[in-house]
Amino acid sequence: MLENKINAQSSAELAREEERISKQKAITLFEQSIREDLCK
Repeated sequence: MLENKINAQSSAELAREEERISKQKAITLFEQSIREDLCK
């Protein structure tokens, strides 16, 4: 079993945190893509 590094107390809490993290990463990638397009 994987270590719970975010101290989630339930699977629902863990799922919410995973969703939040994945949305943050998607936003970061999107913003980087826009910057790269502007620099071309």
